[in-house]
Amino acid sequence: MALANVALATARTHLNDEQGTNWTTQKLMPKLQSAYNEMLNELVRNSVPIINAVSTILTVPANAVDDNNVDLSTVAGYPTNIYEPIWMKERAVGQLNQDFVDMTKVDFIPQTPLGVQLAWWAWIGGTVMLRGALLPNQIQFRYRRILSPPKTVNDDLVVTLAETFLGPETAYLCIASLPNFDKGVAEAMKALAERNLDNIIGEAVRGLQNLPANRRPYHRGRGRSRAIRDF
Repeated sequence: MALANVALATARTHLNDEQGTNWTTQKLMPKLQSAYNEMLNELVRNSVPIINAVSTILTVPANAVDDNNVDLSTVAGYPTNIYEPIWMKERAVGQLNQDFVDMTKVDFIPQTPLGVQLAWWAWIGGTVMLRGALLPNQIQFRYRRILSPPKTVNDDLVVTLAETFLGPETAYLCIASLPNFDKGVAEAMKALAERNLDNIIGEAVRGLQNLPANRRPYHRGRGRSRAIRDF
């Protein structure tokens, strides 16, 4: 993985300003961050695996109040970088990993009696909501994470070959910000950035295709105790 200073150096090369006389780090960093967020949106849209993450095991306390659903973000250990949860499982406190069972994703929490298991979960208003249970339960979930844009020149770009997109894209944003900029130069730089982003995504997709053909999709589990909707 490359550091942010590599992407900045690449941008300066495209801007013919290798010494940073005109385009200092202070000027380039906001544009690099904007380019990084654009890259993240494309990674999410194409479900590139680098954004997939697994939570720690969270213990959801018992819910004795029938009218109150549980906001999982209030539970200790809830990750702060969630873009979108994609799969969730639960077990009783004291059980082993092999005892995890899949929970059911729903659009809205059903108005069913509280039981000893959580059973349901929903992604509502940017947080995970649960029906709650009469006993404490432990959960773990998989999710798409938000990658934080670099803040300093020594921050890791995280995504392999990210600098090949971020360099020309940052340069494009710089060129386009100038008064009376050369539209042809700007379009050429944008086209280079987009080709390189396509290559980054393409390599990630090919990496998935190279996995054994009989693999199980990550959200499919053995020995389900109840059916879930695949997505």
